[in-house]
Amino acid sequence: MTKGKKEKKGNVKCACPYCEQELLLNCLSPIFCKPCQIEFVTCKSCGQLFNIKTKTCPKCGGGL
Repeated sequence: MTKGKKEKKGNVKCACPYCEQELLLNCLSPIFCKPCQIEFVTCKSCGQLFNIKTKTCPKCGGGL
């Protein structure tokens, strides 16, 4: 897994928490896993990546 590894031009590499496929994160686009068809958000409290449909972080219980 390559979570948090920075690349050129502000992109970050990390893996989908469901299928382990690599995600390409860009500041101007949402975090999305093509194979899983799931959109992710980052918890403002703990920084955990989670499915936007759950609306609460599974790690700390923080909201969107």
